[in-house]
Amino acid sequence: MTKEHCGEHAGRIPPAILGSIDRYVKNRITPGGFMTAVLENRLAESIQRADDISLRALPEIVKYCQEEIPTECWGSRNRVHEWIRGGVG
Repeated sequence: MTKEHCGEHAGRIPPAILGSIDRYVKNRITPGGFMTAVLENRLAESIQRADDISLRALPEIVKYCQEEIPTECWGSRNRVHEWIRGGVG
């Protein structure tokens, strides 16, 4: 998964966001509203919920998700809900 955040995009993502992604993937802990919207692939809501720092990092966050976390845990509301419930992976 995150390989100690060695992915090409990890250095451009706020540490708090990386921590949220880690907790979500490793422990199935529901992230905050912004990150949940990102994981569920809801762009408009992601933008509305983002603070300035997260908004600037949004492209890198999405690329990180595409390249570093399991595809079965993100990309739609159903995938995220199933992941959190422990039904996938």
